[in-house]
Amino acid sequence: MHNTLYFRRACPSRDGFCRSGDASLSGRWLSAFGKELGRGRLRRVLHDTPAQPALQYNFDVLECILHHLPQHDLHNTSLVCREWALASRRPLYARLKFDSDDQSTSLLARTLRTCPHLRSLVHFVELQISIHDGDPAVFDWLHLIQEGNVTELIVYQCAFGKDFTTFILSSPFVRSVRHLEGRSDFIHTKEHLYGCLTIPNLESLSLYVPDDLDIILPVTVPRKLTHLSVSSYAFPFSTIPLLAAVGPQLQQFDLDSGVDPPLDDELPEFIAALEKCHHWSTFI
Repeated sequence: MHNTLYFRRACPSRDGFCRSGDASLSGRWLSAFGKELGRGRLRRVLHDTPAQPALQYNFDVLECILHHLPQHDLHNTSLVCREWALASRRPLYARLKFDSDDQSTSLLARTLRTCPHLRSLVHFVELQISIHDGDPAVFDWLHLIQEGNVTELIVYQCAFGKDFTTFILSSPFVRSVRHLEGRSDFIHTKEHLYGCLTIPNLESLSLYVPDDLDIILPVTVPRKLTHLSVSSYAFPFSTIPLLAAVGPQLQQFDLDSGVDPPLDDELPEFIAALEKCHHWSTFI
């Protein structure tokens, strides 16, 4: 009699299975599973079993287990077989990291341009824009991601003096972003800052801003924005009108003013803006 490997229900729900002690996935287990699959035994279980509900449940459990794997292991497991490739697809594309210096990004960009079913799986986007990048067309696939799926966007822009920000913020998916983080040269004009403040569902905003950035009052802020983090090389005067506008709804405010604190003539306005923050739980 052949030894046949089954996925069995360990808890009342799929999530319960993943939280239980039986859900741990070791390298030895992966190796044994791959050998069984290579001999065709698991393939017969997945394809020849007449009970369709059990087959569907097996796939769901496999997909749930793979969600707990580190990203670098997911790439390897997706190469084991077709079933594992399908189960790896959702966790692989849920958190998308695109480094323009990485040689594999051209393949990733081409995949995202041509596979709408994969674009719909993306919930987190991290962009690293190289100092050598000059054409936003490298990121044209961003405009193909539909609104409603991506909730978190992080951008590290090292292409100084080049406007990638306007192109990125005009992508349809940005309207559903709840957490936005922009580093390095992502914000270098007041229009870039205003663009961030027009995201309707924004709850958390973390930005590095130039210390000489000007803001023209009045400032309109998203009504859901409750967490604000601002950093700069020196105290950014633009923080004062921004804080005055968003202060009454803030729960947390972080300020890193670099090497210089507020000047003496800036302190009264800054303190007045801080006094409008009635509801925050943290001030750093």
